[in-house]
Amino acid sequence: MLGDTFEIRRLGPEDISLYRSLRMFALQESPRSFGETPAEESSIALPVLQQRFSQDPHSACVMGAFRVGQADSLGGIAAYWRCPGAKQRHRAWIWGVFVLPELRRLGLGDRLLRVVIDHSRTVPGLEVLRLSVGAHNTAAQALYLRHGFRRIGTEPKSFLVNGQFVDEESMALDLVDSGQA
Repeated sequence: MLGDTFEIRRLGPEDISLYRSLRMFALQESPRSFGETPAEESSIALPVLQQRFSQDPHSACVMGAFRVGQADSLGGIAAYWRCPGAKQRHRAWIWGVFVLPELRRLGLGDRLLRVVIDHSRTVPGLEVLRLSVGAHNTAAQALYLRHGFRRIGTEPKSFLVNGQFVDEESMALDLVDSGQA
């Protein structure tokens, strides 16, 4: 399977240009799948990104899929962010999941998501992973359901893209009682 020719690792500050390039492509290629615009993403200053990519991995991280032996071939990303407040530290969000179109349906999204979930299980006190996915994006929903996420609600008119509203499905994975290994 092609997904096996990729290694998944945490992105660091040295990967920011690769990340930003793939993220900008994702926002342009799939505008209904993300709540940010390319202009909003490009306005994030480099020092802000450097700080984000240097955070404690229990607080936030971005995982990337690189073709084995090719450090400049970022083919997919998936990010994790833990809620910081005392009343919400038991929750974290998966966000920004994207795989290049030519690499989809080859197992790479499965591997990225598995790495983020496995990482989440190492975080003390973390009990729930949350995410939102476009109601139109049935392939992504199927991926999340395969990994044990369950639907917990729909947010109508979550965001507006080119004059059309996008509904989002909210999903959650209970890390304590999910039965996932």
